[in-house]
Amino acid sequence: MKPFNLQLTWAGFDAAVDLIVAQCCRSDVDCVYAPSSSGLMLAIPVAERLKLPLSDTPQDNMLLLEGYAWDCSLSCYASRYKNAQPWVWLDTTLDGIYNSVVKMPSAKPVCVAMPWQDAMIDCCNELFIPGFHD
Repeated sequence: MKPFNLQLTWAGFDAAVDLIVAQCCRSDVDCVYAPSSSGLMLAIPVAERLKLPLSDTPQDNMLLLEGYAWDCSLSCYASRYKNAQPWVWLDTTLDGIYNSVVKMPSAKPVCVAMPWQDAMIDCCNELFIPGFHD
């Protein structure tokens, strides 16, 4: 089965940061943490805009950021910590279980390229989000 391909652009990245900050500005969190590089790229500007420390270790009362979620593993990870709030840029879980910028329930594999990765020009079906033109 050929994967569905998405390319996140820098303009889309900035819009994602804006949305997460707007939704989390009144949250009761103490820090921002990201377990992967795609989450870290979101966590740095979100932490700066929320004026929260960027943590290098997971802890209670954290905003947990990830670039992409396709199963419940991030939710299971977050459940180990009190009041952890997971957020993802792209949620492809069939039930849409995460706070996210984009929900795209899919049984089909999704290949996501972040703006700092090489573009998938020859195989990308849509730029950023179907229906969103930046």
